[in-house]
Amino acid sequence: MTTIALKKGYYIEIDPLNYTLRQKYTGETKSGEKKEAFRTLGHFGNMERAIRKVIKELKSWEKASHDAGIQSTYAELDNKASGYYQESRAYHRAIEIVEKGGIE
Repeated sequence: MTTIALKKGYYIEIDPLNYTLRQKYTGETKSGEKKEAFRTLGHFGNMERAIRKVIKELKSWEKASHDAGIQSTYAELDNKASGYYQESRAYHRAIEIVEKGGIE
């Protein structure tokens, strides 16, 4: 069997019948210990289809990473804005109005 290593732990195993796309990754056992594991992402009739699947997986992974970064940045900005607002006079005036039972 021939193996072709790709990026991000992906690799293709080639045998006479098919091209198997797999990924090596580090997971955790139930007890929390790190463990190296492998997942099979598909069996393909030719190399082109296997490569297309790798590209699709990488794009999906990059998009998820990008989206997580945006969410993290948004949460940081939201926390800062909330902190600035809570220090403002408008915030304290709004609290006074609520505590007094509304605007007279």
